[in-house]
Amino acid sequence: MSTNSLSEKTWPREHWSSTLSLPKLLPKQVTSLPLDNLQIELLCEVDEQWSFVANKKQQRWLWYAWEPRLKRIIAHTFGRRNKRTLRQLLALLSRFNVAFWCTDKFSAYEILPKQKHVASKFYTQRIERENLNLRNRLKRLNRKTLGYSKSPEMHDKIIGTFIEREHYLL
Repeated sequence: MSTNSLSEKTWPREHWSSTLSLPKLLPKQVTSLPLDNLQIELLCEVDEQWSFVANKKQQRWLWYAWEPRLKRIIAHTFGRRNKRTLRQLLALLSRFNVAFWCTDKFSAYEILPKQKHVASKFYTQRIERENLNLRNRLKRLNRKTLGYSKSPEMHDKIIGTFIEREHYLL
């Protein structure tokens, strides 16, 4: 009995193609929890986290909003460290009723409404801890790693799928 006959029985030869095409699924960027129908005021801690694609000169920033009472990420986006990417995140959060924004003192956060914005390290301790949790669980977010992404598309999909699975689903 040849070794090929055994493997052909368990996995047909037509499935051996190395160019197997899979659907390009995109992970959600905002929670599927029913927070928009409820009249709950959210407290959002917003922060950005550095990573890279291919080499450290090609920076890729993960921006996300953390709700400390739910202990969940409620929205995220990827991009540069600027106001434009922050606006993308705010657009994702526009359907929610946010009572306060807690951030660090990075200049991009100046676009948040001043009466609802608290800029202090004291109120961002939980999201900074979540940054550490993400770095420990995802090699692609580590500073010194062999597990890095070669394309921005795969980088965003892998991290986005992890966030979706851990934080957005019930």
